[in-house]
Amino acid sequence: PQLLTAADPWLIAYRPKDGSEIWRAGCIEGENGPSPVYSAGMVYAGGEYCRLSAVRADGQGDVTATHVAWTAEDNLPDQCSPLATGKHVFILQSYGLLTCYEATGGELLWEKEFEGAAFTSSPGMAGGRIYLFGELDTDQEDAEGNYIKYCKAWILEPGDKVAKIVGECRLEEGCVTSPAFQDGRIYIRGSKHLFCLGEK
Repeated sequence: PQLLTAADPWLIAYRPKDGSEIWRAGCIEGENGPSPVYSAGMVYAGGEYCRLSAVRADGQGDVTATHVAWTAEDNLPDQCSPLATGKHVFILQSYGLLTCYEATGGELLWEKEFEGAAFTSSPGMAGGRIYLFGELDTDQEDAEGNYIKYCKAWILEPGDKVAKIVGECRLEEGCVTSPAFQDGRIYIRGSKHLFCLGEK
């Protein structure tokens, strides 16, 4: 087990049991909003104001020169945390551009844009499908003159060359939080309600 933190200039792994440091990599620059994520022996960290770094998680001490497998600087997220599998790394910008990198070598494989949607919710995966939750404006205004927002969800099947949209749905209130998945259910915290989707 490793507890990961990322702040200029270090990505650091600690032992949760006693707080001692396991390894660190000097790969974070400037502000960094997204959280680091782990998959298949690799940690992915970084954001819009630094770069995305893939760091092997089996090191000791300062691993800057030995364990940074690759870095990327295109389409980096400002808020949403990456989604990583053993094969792909998906990053989502707040204005709706989803980018897929190859997980081990860092090749940019494809991009897909979701026009008009604003994203603060990090992408999630269940059953091999990606779930995105973005906010859009309605044509109605609230008492203060602000446009009322609603949430739209996209369900995608990712591949090496493209992501195919296999489902879309709408939630009649805003949502800026990331979905949680457990035992065949999806939990979504909207602006007014907590939703649980799944079979009873």
